[in-house]
Amino acid sequence: MASVSLKVRPITEEDLRSFYDESFSQSLRGLTVEMDGLPVLVAFVVNTNPPQAVSWVKDELRKHPKWIMRAAMEFKKVLNRYPCDVYAVADDEEENSENFLKRIGFEHLHERSYIWAK
Repeated sequence: MASVSLKVRPITEEDLRSFYDESFSQSLRGLTVEMDGLPVLVAFVVNTNPPQAVSWVKDELRKHPKWIMRAAMEFKKVLNRYPCDVYAVADDEEENSENFLKRIGFEHLHERSYIWAK
């Protein structure tokens, strides 16, 4: 079995383009998990009012759940730098999104809305 190279690093505009076809007009803060030099996970806070947490994961990283949790622990550091609450919406297309948000520390508000409360 071939060895896989994984690392967590700060997010770049190119990382966002590999997941999303449009640029963000708002500033953001976050991280990327890179597998063999390619971004396979992005997690970031968009500096809107109120700030919103967003993440996307590519299927190839799902075989490495420890790396997903390692990225989540690093993302918690990003969330904790915000002096205010940060909001997230669980993704309808991601069956584990609500459990994941709860597991890393978001609190359920209503329906699919969550908060990282200060």
